[in-house]
Amino acid sequence: MSIPIIVIGRSGRGKSRSVKNFEPGKVAVLNTSGKLLPFFEPRHDVIDVPTLVSRVAQPGAPKPLKVDIIRSWLGNHRDEYASVVVDDYGFALFEIYQRFRISEEERLSNKYEPFDIILDRLARQVDALYEDCRVDRIVYLVLHEETDSQGNVSPLVMGKMVNDKYVLEGHVTCTLQAVVRDGEYMFRTNGGNPAKSPEGLFDSEYIPNDLAAVDRRIREAYRLDEMARD
Repeated sequence: MSIPIIVIGRSGRGKSRSVKNFEPGKVAVLNTSGKLLPFFEPRHDVIDVPTLVSRVAQPGAPKPLKVDIIRSWLGNHRDEYASVVVDDYGFALFEIYQRFRISEEERLSNKYEPFDIILDRLARQVDALYEDCRVDRIVYLVLHEETDSQGNVSPLVMGKMVNDKYVLEGHVTCTLQAVVRDGEYMFRTNGGNPAKSPEGLFDSEYIPNDLAAVDRRIREAYRLDEMARD
């Protein structure tokens, strides 16, 4: 199984920047929106998801959903990268809402069906990671966060219609929250709402915003490299 890790945070809290310290070739970054990423050096390991969609789209047929392209890529490239960052997975989920709830061309008559599709694709993606038989791959699903009327923070997966049925962070062992603390970009690793990680995985509640260091620590703690050799 691959290990899904959730990384959430408000815009401008360093989620994308946290990938910067990975060595070239050590990570694949699935760029779901095609936006410019916040580091200037060329990186061949950044994969543009809109380009992937264009390559497989057929004239006259509905455009493939980004979530399906992402799941397919993760399955087809299972053995190529030990670390993958999907940035921002929430954008791919929003595409479903935009196309089937808002767009005049593809709007569904049942206004609840787009949320059912989002729920289905989200659950399928997590299940696919747990079932892919790759013992040492870590897949970071990056999402924005939302706060409900009670102050509870959760990944932005199109709101209550989905969250009431599928609690994404409940399906992963570790949820990191990108925050700014005393002027420093950090990851919150514990304390709940929603940050969580196993006891002893990290040495403090707040750690530097460095996903490469997080990746090394998880591999060390769970002996993933040893498991891959067995």
